[in-house]
Amino acid sequence: MSSLFPTSTTGGLLPYWNLLISLLATLNFLSAHTNPSSTLLIFAGPRSASQITPLAARNYGAWTLTSALVRAFAAYNINDKAMYALCLGTYVIVCADFLAEWRVYGTMRAEKRMLVGLGFAGVSAVWMGVGWGGGWYF
Repeated sequence: MSSLFPTSTTGGLLPYWNLLISLLATLNFLSAHTNPSSTLLIFAGPRSASQITPLAARNYGAWTLTSALVRAFAAYNINDKAMYALCLGTYVIVCADFLAEWRVYGTMRAEKRMLVGLGFAGVSAVWMGVGWGGGWYF
């Protein structure tokens, strides 16, 4: 890491976006460990009451920090196909998880917190999917 901010050979914005999302995810991790009840507000679906615990918040936070690390490494290594694929995978997993929690398990509602998370992950997955193989990052 030769500089504080990532660079890309194309001069695109994707590395900066991934770094920003990584920083936001790190803040979410900190929140999950310092104030689990606020983190779990995203799980407000009709079948969530019996499944919401501080342990679930900490597990959610651990997954979020893992994703943040992958995305940060990808931001600084955007031209590495393996890192790119791992980062793209984190966004696809979030989209699949949020949709399953909402539509299959009923533990989320289509409200602001869920839609913002799904929106960031969805935009990121599409952006990275479009850039896959061609180095087109905007």
